[in-house]
Amino acid sequence: MFINAQTKIYLLLGSPVSHSLSPLLQNTAFLNLDLNAVYLACDVSREKIVDAIKGIKALSVAGFNVTSPLKEAVIPFLDSLSAEAEVISSVNTVVNRNGMLYGLSTDGYGFIQSLADLPVDIVSDRPALVIGTGGAARAVALAMAKSSFSTILITGRDYDKASYLANLCQLHSKACCSAVVYSKQELKKVISNCSFIVYCLPVDSFTVHEALGRHPVMEQKIVLYDLRYSPAITPVMKKFQDCGGYAVNGSGMLFWQGVKAFEEFTGKGAPVKIMQEAFKNILERSR
Repeated sequence: MFINAQTKIYLLLGSPVSHSLSPLLQNTAFLNLDLNAVYLACDVSREKIVDAIKGIKALSVAGFNVTSPLKEAVIPFLDSLSAEAEVISSVNTVVNRNGMLYGLSTDGYGFIQSLADLPVDIVSDRPALVIGTGGAARAVALAMAKSSFSTILITGRDYDKASYLANLCQLHSKACCSAVVYSKQELKKVISNCSFIVYCLPVDSFTVHEALGRHPVMEQKIVLYDLRYSPAITPVMKKFQDCGGYAVNGSGMLFWQGVKAFEEFTGKGAPVKIMQEAFKNILERSR
C-alpha cells in the first residue's frame, strides 16, 4: 500500500484499542481492492471525545469506528443517525459525508450474520436471554427481536435499563420481550428454560457464574455467546463449558460488523473471503 496526499484515513476510536483486530480487517480489504486508504486504531478516552471529533472534522477523516466506552458518548457530536442507531442510542460506525458525520450501528447485523457460521443450531422458538444493557447489548437485542427469536429476556445490573430495553425491543418487533431481575436465584430459573444466552457485559460477572452453578446445559442444548473475543475463551465461557454447554466468543460478530462497516465506508462490496482468511490466520496465531 502506497500512502500519499490522496490517501483516505479511517480510524477506530475507543479505549483500550491496542488489542483490536479491526485494522487488520479493514487494511486487508483496502489492499485487496487496491484502494488508497489506511485504517488506524487510536486510544481515545470518553473525556477526549470532543477533541477527537474536532480533529476528525479538521483533518477530513473519511470515517471511523467507535468501541467502548464511546458508542453512546459520540452521538451528541454527530450530524445525523440511521434509524436503528437512533432507536438504540448506540453507534459503532461513522461516515464522513462531505463534512457531515453520519452515525450507524453494524453490531446487530454482525451478530445475526455470525450465527449462520456457528457449528450448532440456535433454537429460536425457545426463550433467549440477553445479559447486559449497554450499546452492543441494545444492538444485539433489537436485531434478535427483529429476526426469528420469538421470546427475549433481558437482564442487567440496572433493572430499569433492562426493562426499558425490553420495552424498546417489543415496540419495534413482534417478539415477546421482558426484563429479568439480575440475581442468582432469578437467573438460575431463567437459564433452565433458555436455549440461547448472549453475554454482553464487558467483565465477568460473579452473579452469572453463581447462577450457572452445575446446570446440565448440554442436555438442554443451551448455547452461550460471549460478545468479547479476547481472550478466546473467557472465564464465563469456561464456566459454561465446564457445565457441559457449547460456548462461542464474539470474533464472528467482530468480523461481520467489520465487513458491513467497510461497505458503509467505501460503498463497495467487501472482499469477504480474503478478509476471512486473514482474520482466521491472525486468530490462530494469537491463541
